[in-house]
Amino acid sequence: MIGDVEEGPPMAPATVRDRAVARLIDTGVLAGAVLVLGLAVLLLGDGSRLPAMLAVPAFGVLCGYEFVMLGAYGETIGKRVMRLRVVRLDGDEPGWGAAFSRTFFLTIAGCLSCGLGGLLFYLSPLLDPGPWKRGWHDHVAATFVVSTRDSDVVARGTVDEPRWRGLAHRALGR
Repeated sequence: MIGDVEEGPPMAPATVRDRAVARLIDTGVLAGAVLVLGLAVLLLGDGSRLPAMLAVPAFGVLCGYEFVMLGAYGETIGKRVMRLRVVRLDGDEPGWGAAFSRTFFLTIAGCLSCGLGGLLFYLSPLLDPGPWKRGWHDHVAATFVVSTRDSDVVARGTVDEPRWRGLAHRALGR
């Protein structure tokens, strides 16, 4: 089963510390975006419908940020700063499907539990006994988070094909 993969890509796994710092950076980016959005709504609106006018675009920013960044680039701003990358088990970019899976389940868990479920998803890599410290969202999307330090996968499009092709088969011992 994919969720039981013990090995991972031929790179170093991202540390939980680096993932946490990346998440804090992304939280800052999102807080800044929502603050700017809130100020714009406050300046353009009459104030009576501020919560309703802010709720929908803020939810779109919060949900869309990670989905779009991972789907398009395989990393968020925080992951890029920390030199981390999300890859599928076959070594390819996560693409829109894996990005949707990672984001959707995190968002639903957070919305249904006033944020506690999302927090548990973010803390779930601490519960993974394997060396890759895959979070629940990694298991759902069949992804790994790898460190791009000391590697040739620094920017989008620089993947060394022989090292990455057939990753799932190598990781599963097939």
